[in-house]
Amino acid sequence: MVKVNRGYSYRGGTKTEAIYAHGQSQPRLFMPRRLDYRGYSCRGAWTIVGESTEGYDLLRTLRMAGYGMLILGPSLHYWFNFVSRVFPKRDLLSTFKKIALGQTVYGPAMTVIFFSVNAALQGESGTEIVARLKRYLVPTMIGGVMYGPICDFVTFKFIPVHLQPLVSNSFSYLWTIYMTYMANLEKVGTE
Repeated sequence: MVKVNRGYSYRGGTKTEAIYAHGQSQPRLFMPRRLDYRGYSCRGAWTIVGESTEGYDLLRTLRMAGYGMLILGPSLHYWFNFVSRVFPKRDLLSTFKKIALGQTVYGPAMTVIFFSVNAALQGESGTEIVARLKRYLVPTMIGGVMYGPICDFVTFKFIPVHLQPLVSNSFSYLWTIYMTYMANLEKVGTE
C-alpha cells in the first residue's frame, strides 16, 4: 500500500483525496527529474554528458513541480477514470484502444499544454510559444510514440485503475527528463 500525505492510500479514500494524492505524487517525481535532467543530453539517444555548466535553477524546478501538481497529476486521475469507463475491460483489444486514445488525444494535448505553460512562465509571448510548438512538438510527439505505448500497455493491461496514475508517474520519470530538455531549449525565432 502506497502512503501519501494526510494518510491517504492509493487503495482507498474519497475522490477528492485521490485527486489530491495524484497531484501530490506528480511533483515529487518531477522535482528529482529536474535534478537529473542537467546531466543528460538528447541527440538521438540518451547519453551522460558529465557535470552541468549551469547552476541549479530553483525557478525551473518549481515550474516543473507546479505543472505536475496542478495540471498533470489531477488530469491523470480524470484521464484514467474516463478511459476505464469508456473501455472497462482489460482484454487485449480494449488495452490497444486505450493506448490509441491516449496517444492521439491525451498525449498530444498534455504535450501542448506542457510546452505552452512552461514557455509562458518563462515570459515568452504568444508568438514565441507558437513558434516553439511548431519547432519542437512533432519531434517530441515522435519520441512519445516510441516510448509511451509500451508504458501504456503495462499500465492498462496489468495495473488497477486506482493505481494507474502512480504507475504512469513512475514510467514518466525518463520521459519528463526528455520533456524538460525539449521545453528548455533556446527560444525559437519568430521570423
